[in-house]
Amino acid sequence: MGRKQNPDSDRDAMTISEAAKLLHVSRTYLNTLIDEGRLDRVSYSQGGHRRIQRAAVLAYKEQSKITQKRGLNRMVDASHRMRLYDRELEELPVRRKG
Repeated sequence: MGRKQNPDSDRDAMTISEAAKLLHVSRTYLNTLIDEGRLDRVSYSQGGHRRIQRAAVLAYKEQSKITQKRGLNRMVDASHRMRLYDRELEELPVRRKG
């Protein structure tokens, strides 16, 4: 990956710390995502610090939400097929109005 200099006029670039905070992940994990090519649009400051475009971070966040939702839906479907919810309901105490 070539190092691109971050233009001074680029106001939509975020620091790694800012992006990690927005994604609720550690800076180390965010750097791993960048190194693995899962997050792009990265440039470097004159001091050699990574900067990432806000749009890329927001797009990754949205895609992560979609992926998580799909995974949760598959888990719920599997639980229904295995009748796990029925078993849970059987164990719940019944409250009666008195």
